[in-house]
Amino acid sequence: MSYARDTYTASGSQTNFTITYPYQAESHVVVSQNSTILTQGSGNDYVFANATTIQLNTGATAGDLILIIRSTSRSTRLVDFTAGTLTEADLDNSAIQVFYLAQEAFDIADIS
Repeated sequence: MSYARDTYTASGSQTNFTITYPYQAESHVVVSQNSTILTQGSGNDYVFANATTIQLNTGATAGDLILIIRSTSRSTRLVDFTAGTLTEADLDNSAIQVFYLAQEAFDIADIS
């Protein structure tokens, strides 16, 4: 079972692919086509059609391997606690980042 990895074999001219896991920011989602990492943006390789759909700007060829992986930042904390009021949202976001990193580590271990 994968926690943060979707793998698709494209049909001819397929453009839309579903993200089946949660993520904290679009920048944490990495899309590759046949092992080549794609670039997000309307003038680039793909866009987010909505929160759960990646849309390729050019349709994939039948048989292309599309991989969508959550890659939470390992070096940058999403929340920097400072003196003052702790909010539920800050605590949640900090805990979610650690939880997602653990899930991603399990995914990497499972394919190794």
